Amino acid sequence: METKLTDRKSKICSPRGDEHKIPLPEFLQRLGVDDSGLSEQEASRRLQECGPNVLEETGKEGILSKYIRQFRNLFSILLTIGALLSFLGEYLEPGQGNLYIGIALAGVVILNSLSRLCRSTRLQKRWKVFGNFFPPVQKF
Repeated sequence: METKLTDRKSKICSPRGDEHKIPLPEFLQRLGVDDSGLSEQEASRRLQECGPNVLEETGKEGILSKYIRQFRNLFSILLTIGALLSFLGEYLEPGQGNLYIGIALAGVVILNSLSRLCRSTRLQKRWKVFGNFFPPVQKF
């Protein structure tokens, strides 16, 4: 049931994202195969057309952009707003103690984001090590 795929390259090479939801016969029809799989010739043709079936490593993100990204959660936003309001209160009515509250809130925001950055970095390192367990090429 091999078919010519030159006009359907995008359908074969680029999944739609709903493959896990459709029935197997529809999935096989979408790929242009039957349950016996592809012949060697068709598999090599699809390899030429679509490229290898591998996960590509994306570019690395800088440490500064990772740190700034840690401020995009509700907790950090609320604490930052609270610190800014405390500094504003100290500016409008000095001597009420709002300066110390603002400094404390800003410190919590910074420590929270550093903690999240460290956890995120450790998790990424673990995933990278985990990815090394799998061989780059597998034969079925």
